[in-house]
Amino acid sequence: FRVEGHAVIASRFAMTRTGKVYFGDHERTQVMNHSSSGNGWVMFAQFDLDPERIDDEPMVVWFVDLPSNPMVWKAEEMRTVRRAIDSWDGSGWEMGRHVWERYEDPGAVFPTPDLVVGDFNTPRGSASLDLIAPGYRDAFEAAGHGRGRSFVIRDGSTAERAVFGLVDLHIDLTLVAPQHRVSRYRLLPTQNTDHSAQIADIVLGNE
Repeated sequence: FRVEGHAVIASRFAMTRTGKVYFGDHERTQVMNHSSSGNGWVMFAQFDLDPERIDDEPMVVWFVDLPSNPMVWKAEEMRTVRRAIDSWDGSGWEMGRHVWERYEDPGAVFPTPDLVVGDFNTPRGSASLDLIAPGYRDAFEAAGHGRGRSFVIRDGSTAERAVFGLVDLHIDLTLVAPQHRVSRYRLLPTQNTDHSAQIADIVLGNE
């Protein structure tokens, strides 16, 4: 279990190391009745899937929360995200003998992810996604079904609800590295947010 800022990660597998980058600005943009944030972050977490082995590589997941301003050109925004990832300073947290400890590893790079998961605020299938996860496959495209709506406004005006009821906004995504396979994917509506939870079953390439 790990909490960093707005990220909360719970896992049955041992989490061993994390790193995080922030980008964007603090300005908010009013779009219809909603206030959109210009802030975003990407966090990686490494997981030890088999503590009994010492020769295996950790599983790496990138968790993302990208800016939500729909008026921004997504390609340029993704370039900003990519620059932030490439400019990571090598600092973060790792599990020590008993507790999480701060580490500094200048020159380190964000590890290549097996999965990239989160709120991209970018529609599924957008070409701009290749700027941060080139060659990765969308889990819904691989094993999903139905309309694929992950964002449905529930507390907006009557006009907003009517408009968004006709649009399939799939902006909460799971991108999977080419060596792995998605066997099942579905979206689960939630009660306290406009976003749906993602549930994905992944078959790892080495299994």
